[in-house]
Amino acid sequence: MSGIVGVLRGEAPVHRAEIRTMMARMAHRGQDGVGVWAEGRVGLGHGMLWTTPESLSETLPLVRGPFALVADIRLDNREELGPLLEPDLAALDLISDVVPDSALLLAAYARWGPACVERLLGAFTFALWDGRHHRLVCARDPMGIRQLYVHHAPGRQFAVATEIPAVLALAGVSRELDVESIADGLAARFFDPSKTLYRDVARVEAGHVLVVSPDGVTKRRYWAPVIGDPPSGDVVGRFAELFDEAVRCRTRSAFPVGAELSGGLDSSAVTVLAARAAREGGQRLHTITAVFGEETGGTVMPYVQAVLDRVGPVAVPHMFDPDGDPYVALHEEIF
Repeated sequence: MSGIVGVLRGEAPVHRAEIRTMMARMAHRGQDGVGVWAEGRVGLGHGMLWTTPESLSETLPLVRGPFALVADIRLDNREELGPLLEPDLAALDLISDVVPDSALLLAAYARWGPACVERLLGAFTFALWDGRHHRLVCARDPMGIRQLYVHHAPGRQFAVATEIPAVLALAGVSRELDVESIADGLAARFFDPSKTLYRDVARVEAGHVLVVSPDGVTKRRYWAPVIGDPPSGDVVGRFAELFDEAVRCRTRSAFPVGAELSGGLDSSAVTVLAARAAREGGQRLHTITAVFGEETGGTVMPYVQAVLDRVGPVAVPHMFDPDGDPYVALHEEIF
C-alpha cells in the first residue's frame, strides 16, 4: 500500500528535504511516484503504490486552497459518496472523468470536517492540513487495516507516518526503546495498542481521529462495534450478503487479484467469492498455496483441490514449498 508522512512544527519551518528523508525509509511504498509538499511549519509526503483503478490517475499530496492531503485509501462506498459530494468536488475543482478516493476524502472533509471519518467505509489512513483552522487532522480506518504511527514533542513538533522507520528518520525523535512494552510482549501480557517498542513513537489506534492544533492534540474514537440484542430474521442470509460485499470491495483493483488459499474454511470461502466476482468481471483469480513438503501437501491438497474444482477455470493456481523453494525470490513475484 501507499505510504504517507506529515510534520507539524510549533515555530520552526519544515523543509522538503526532511520529508524526502522520511519518505526514503519507505521507498518500497513509493514505487509509482513520490510527492512532497511543504509550506511554513507544515510538510506532507506521499509514496504512491497503485492499487485501485482510480489510483492510476491520482496525484498526491493533493493541494486545494487551504487544504493539503496525503492518504493511503481504498473507499468502498464511492457510489454513495460521489453524488452526495458533487457540489464540494466542484468547489474544489476536483470534478473529472475519474475521481480518485483521495478527492472524495478531501471533499468529505470540506463538508463535514474531522467528522467525515464517520462517513467513510473502507481501509484508510490520512494526514490533512487544514489551513483555515491551522490544524493537522490524522485518522485510521475503523478496523485498523492500514497502519499509522505518531511522534509528539509538545510545543516543538508532531510527526505522523505509515511506518516507524520513517518517524525515526526525523531529527529529534529518540530511538530509546520502551522496555515496559517489550516486557509485556515477551510475557504475553496485555499490550497497549497505542504503544510501540519505542518511547518516542506511538500508534494511532483503529477507529480513531487525531486533531493537532495550537491548543494541543485531541484524540477521539469515532467507531466501535455495537453490542446489542441478537439480530432477528434471516441471519445466515444477511451474513452471506455482507461477506460477499466485503470480498467484492477488495477485488476492485488496477491489477490481477490473488487469494491466499490454504484449504481452510476462511481462505476457501474468500477464494470462492473472489472467483465469482472475477468471473462476472471477465477476469481470472490467482490463488497462492504454500505446500510444506510432500507429507503436509498430501494433507492440504485435497481441500485446496476441492476449492479449485469448485471455482473452475477462472482460477490460476500457484503452489510453492517455503522450505524447498527460494521463498525470498518468490515473495516479490507472488505479491
